[in-house]
Amino acid sequence: SMRPLKHQSASDGRLAGYDRIILLHMPMVCSRSVRALLCHCRFQTALKKHPIDSVRTVRSSRSRSRGCSEVACQPRTEPRKLGSYVVSDFNIRNLGSDARHALRRDLWEHGLLVLKTGSVMTASELETFARDTFGNEVLPIQAPRDSEIPDELYSPFVALMGNPKGLEQLRPFNSEARVGTQIWHVDKQPLPKQGPPEEKPYVAMMHVIQNAFPGHATSFLDMRTAQENLTSSRQAWWLAQSMWHLDPFGANRDKCLRALHPLVHHHVFTGKLSLHVGPSRERSILQGMEKDTQEMQEANWFALVDEAASAGDVYDHVWEHGDLVIWDNSQLLHRSNPYDKSEHLRKALRVGVICAEE
Repeated sequence: SMRPLKHQSASDGRLAGYDRIILLHMPMVCSRSVRALLCHCRFQTALKKHPIDSVRTVRSSRSRSRGCSEVACQPRTEPRKLGSYVVSDFNIRNLGSDARHALRRDLWEHGLLVLKTGSVMTASELETFARDTFGNEVLPIQAPRDSEIPDELYSPFVALMGNPKGLEQLRPFNSEARVGTQIWHVDKQPLPKQGPPEEKPYVAMMHVIQNAFPGHATSFLDMRTAQENLTSSRQAWWLAQSMWHLDPFGANRDKCLRALHPLVHHHVFTGKLSLHVGPSRERSILQGMEKDTQEMQEANWFALVDEAASAGDVYDHVWEHGDLVIWDNSQLLHRSNPYDKSEHLRKALRVGVICAEE
């Protein structure tokens, strides 16, 4: 079947693309690990493939990154497509160790998994699933508990996203304005040590309790296919660069802790390369630009992200009841999409875990 999808481009928010849902026969498309997972759970399942037209435009009004006179990409072969791994009727409560191992391996390979649970989980259930599947290095929430939040939506390790306490009367809503997590970023995590990134992928997962409105989506940018699709000269340029990662929890940007890391990340479990631009526009500084103004540093960061978006694929996940989306932060950027909080209510649970197991 085919239905229109509000697919915002990485740079200018225009509408593009369609959401093509193709039901495939399981024996033809399932990897051995997926079949093991599904057989273990004893579910009748189908894999849905969601190819999204890639966004290949770059905003011309922004300054280009240093060393980048043009954004050029190699002719596309057949890279992976974010959103192509979808498991229906997924029951998180009936997984053995083999099935969890298969799930991890598929995450490292695909970058993003969509599990359709068909039901709403509590915060404690989501935390338990994260620990049992990816290990106990779950990151705590850096905020005290809100007494107005019900028990089923609270865990000291699970963030409650959206506007769960009710409609909010804020400034006039502007659908074109992006702030905070509506800008491309990776999830906050403790500052890695100086040198190469720690050999532990940072896994995040989100479960929407109530979507803002039918069709509202979270966007993901594949930084692995972005690296693969760059021209050889641009690949060489990225490999030669490093980025300062500033402490995401440090209050003072100029004095907070920082670590220098390569602009291309080597995945410990797959050996694949991904572009790695740092936490966010405010917390990433290209080496060599330390003395430039913050405005110039952020403009350069946006130019690098635009280049990645022109080479990689953008997948917009349109949330449905019971969806659990899991992604590997070392391979992707993501962003939420604006919605009017004075008219729409959204509740979502998010948990992050640093995984050391293949």
